[in-house]
This record gives sequence, C-alpha cells and structure tokens, in this order.
Amino acid sequence: MITIPMPFSTLPAMLPDIPWGQLLPAWGAVIIGAMIQGTIGFGLALVAAPLLLLIAPDMIPGPMMFATFALTFLTWWRERWAVHWKDIPWALTGRITGTLLGTVAMATIPSELLISTMGLLIVLASIMSAKLPPFQPSNRIAIFAGILSGVIGTMTTAGGPPLVLAFQHVSGPRLRATLGAIFSIGIIFSLASLSLIDRFGLKEALLGSSFIPPILLGYLLSGPLLPIINKKLLRRFAIILAGSSGLLILVSSLSTWLEMRFS
Repeated sequence: MITIPMPFSTLPAMLPDIPWGQLLPAWGAVIIGAMIQGTIGFGLALVAAPLLLLIAPDMIPGPMMFATFALTFLTWWRERWAVHWKDIPWALTGRITGTLLGTVAMATIPSELLISTMGLLIVLASIMSAKLPPFQPSNRIAIFAGILSGVIGTMTTAGGPPLVLAFQHVSGPRLRATLGAIFSIGIIFSLASLSLIDRFGLKEALLGSSFIPPILLGYLLSGPLLPIINKKLLRRFAIILAGSSGLLILVSSLSTWLEMRFS
C-alpha cells in the first residue's frame, strides 16, 4: 500500500465542497469578472465576490485573493511596456500601509463600520471624479488611494476602485499595466498579513486554486476587447464600476451590521 505523506493526503478534503449547480454559476461570474478586469484594470471582485459570499463564503478574502494574483500578474505582463514605474512606489506605500491597517482591524475591531466608511468614500469619490476636470495622479493621491485599496482589499478583496479612480485619466495600457503591477505586489503583502492572523494557509491556497482556470479563461477573453475600449470609454466604465463597487460594499456591510444588531 502506498502511503501519501501529509499534508497531501488531506488535499481532496480541502477542495471546495460546492454543488455543481452552484459552482458553475460562480465560475461564470469569475469568468465575466476576469474578462472585465483584463479589459479595464479591475472588476473581478465586484462581479464575483457577492455571489461567492452567498455560496462559498470561505473563498473571501484569502482564497479569492490568491486566485486573483494570476490575473493581476498576467494583466501587468501583457502590457508591461506601459507600466509607469514612478507611480508604483507611492501607491505601494499606501497599499502596504492600508494592508496593515486592514489586518489590524480584522483582528481587533468589528469590521462593518470601517468597511461601510470605505464604501461611502468610494461612492463619493466616484461622484466627484465624474465632475472634476482631468488630472494626473500625484504622489499624495496615489498614497491615499493605496491606503484605501489596502484596507478594502485585505478585508473584502475589492481593493481596485480607489486606485482606478486615482489613475482614471491615464491611457488604457498604462492604467491596466500599472494597476496590475501594484495589485500583484499588494496581494503578496495582503496574503502574508492574513497568514499572520491565521486567515490564509494551505487550505485557502487550494480553495483559491480551484478558481484559477475560470480566471485564466476570462483573461484570454479580454484580449480581443482591448482595441475596442478607448480612453474615454475606459474612464466611463471605470467610474461606473468603482461607484457600483463602493455602493455594494456599503450596502453589504450595513446589512451585515443590521443583521448582527437585531438578530
């Protein structure tokens, strides 16, 4: 008899135990979300996270974040020539700071109020940015957006909207590639932080791996869409999706708080 060494003997038990009737719609949402993110720079968490919270809440945040790394890395690599490297240190400074703040918040305080506040800020920023004249992302804007992205991304996986709003007036390739690089490095720090509070490990990595195939399919489908999306259309989609994401985060966290408060 062949003995399978630990921890590999436990791998089947760690894979997601989701009925096919629920898993296939979840994969469909992930494919669509990955296609959107591959096209405009973010969107996977906005489309997929709400459904996953209903049918597979264990996927949020660590496993989904782990799976998303494949998408952010490929998005960066595809248009790596367009990365604006001067933006990255400032955004990452904010992202890492926000990651630490989000990790501390998850471990010490109820998260609903903080997440609601972040969602409200994103909604307000989306409304304001639609009215503001074009601007280039300054160092201060990049740091502040990075902080919001780090906090929200660590707690909910939906860390894209603040940075997308900060970079909404740059070209499509620069937006996608620069955000892909920022998100890739930021995810590594977020996963490391989650592991320190026992929220990410081998089990979560295996859960996330089960969603990498639909993510890769969505990424491949985004390729033909890139020439169609011009800068003006890209900005419009970015603002709408960012505002929708903030509203979704706000409503979801408030409903969770109300349920806990009155149950």
